[in-house]
Amino acid sequence: GAVAATAALVALFNRDAVILTDRIIYRRTPWSVDGIDWDRVVAGRFGLDERGRWSLALDLNGGTEPHGELVLLSIPPVTGPVSGAYDLRKREQVNEIRDMLRRKKVPVTVLPEIAGALHEHWKIAPPTG
Repeated sequence: GAVAATAALVALFNRDAVILTDRIIYRRTPWSVDGIDWDRVVAGRFGLDERGRWSLALDLNGGTEPHGELVLLSIPPVTGPVSGAYDLRKREQVNEIRDMLRRKKVPVTVLPEIAGALHEHWKIAPPTG
């Protein structure tokens, strides 16, 4: 029981969160909250990460982020229609992030295979201009 409780606490305290607001982007860890101005966002990209997952990230100028990027979302590749609560929540997150980036006029690059799968399986239209 103690091992499971310790593992659960470690998992909870290692969870980071990114919160997008109209004024600032907050990066929250269990120990701190950092704010990133939208002016630092150069572009967004939806591509593959080193583990073969789909990663939606922002490219940033300046600051201390590794490689000048902030990962907003990392999901397994979409291979079929929404099939449960996890898929539904991830689809909502993709749409929310996409809407915010559109309002902020942040250009987003999406790999063609990701755009095609999102359109075919989750009915998310490819990004426009």
